[in-house]
Amino acid sequence: MLVLLVNISCGKDVKSKRKDLESKIIKEKLPDLTELNKLYTTPTEIVPLNEWPYLSDDLDFADMQLGIKRQLLRFKDYNLKKINVSFDNQFIQASKLVETLELFNEFIKENLNCISSYNDKTLCLDQFNTNIKQNFNLYKPKLDENDRGYGKKDYTRFTAYYTPEIKGSTEKDKRYLHAIYELPPSNMRNFTREEIDFDHVLEGKGLSLFYAKDLFELYLLQVQGGGKVKVFKNGSEKNYYISFAGTNKKDFRFISLYMKDQGYIDDLSIEAQRQFLNWNKHLEREIYSYSPGYIFFKLSNHPPEGSDKVPLTDGRSIATDRKHYGFKGILSFINAKRPINESDKTMQDFSRFVIDQDTGGAIKGKARVDIYHGEGVYAELAAYNTDVMGQLYFLIAK
Repeated sequence: MLVLLVNISCGKDVKSKRKDLESKIIKEKLPDLTELNKLYTTPTEIVPLNEWPYLSDDLDFADMQLGIKRQLLRFKDYNLKKINVSFDNQFIQASKLVETLELFNEFIKENLNCISSYNDKTLCLDQFNTNIKQNFNLYKPKLDENDRGYGKKDYTRFTAYYTPEIKGSTEKDKRYLHAIYELPPSNMRNFTREEIDFDHVLEGKGLSLFYAKDLFELYLLQVQGGGKVKVFKNGSEKNYYISFAGTNKKDFRFISLYMKDQGYIDDLSIEAQRQFLNWNKHLEREIYSYSPGYIFFKLSNHPPEGSDKVPLTDGRSIATDRKHYGFKGILSFINAKRPINESDKTMQDFSRFVIDQDTGGAIKGKARVDIYHGEGVYAELAAYNTDVMGQLYFLIAK
């Protein structure tokens, strides 16, 4: 999911530690993907032409071409001829995903040129829809009776995430007590949140990237899947990004639900949670233990990247459940609702094209989407005020 910015307060050996951190970034290599020979299935079904939604983009395709460029660069690291992905129980070679993005990119260019020439968005969007219908197949999640959205018009649950910013330190001290951990070896990944944060079973194992001031900041960082860490030294500041590296394979639950059920808070807002936890430190272990799932991070030399190492694009990247959508980079289309702007939480309908490039510990289900909104005030607003039902589709070139 996201990358975190930590504001780091440096101690005695910060200079050497910073070099270690930076060398980790420099030495990080992509896994060898050339020998993969895999089959990926998706729980999807084709959408008949007479049931297609009208395809429009509330951002007028802004940054969509950037998202496509980033994904195509990542695909070059794969031997796509050895990978197959199923849609509606029919396998296609993963190279078709490259063709899909390249062709879609051409239709974006045609649409933008049309608007420039004729100054008629409606006319140009109608032609765009005709082109897409003629050249692509459309799929949607195939749900069962026990799936939440089964039989409903709005069958997909949407939430949102962003890149938060926190202050941090490379050294543990009286202010910065709570470690932000990198992914442990496989034999050390089975511990619960309670064991990690309260029994400190990973302490002293050389796994701490930074230290945060309080557990709630660390928890929110994990909810978002990464962020920005600010490090201070001698009056100057250095920013580090950290991104999702893996989990302990346990259930990641929202502590807000537990706190409300226990009568600790009346609403689920971030501020209500923060205030209660600040005033009731003696209940921290009880509350955080409700969420045994834990997210681990890695250093990055650029803003957030998704689970498949593609830099995320604001408003254009989504996260889905890797159990159901294991191969990333699929062109998608969504209909949902979002807050209007930074000062107005009123929800408005929107539709846009996105790319499935990420996953997350709390993203579970065939019709479950987390939308990445980037950094800033609106991104934070959307992340903490989006929980709506809508529609998810996938597009594949014919």
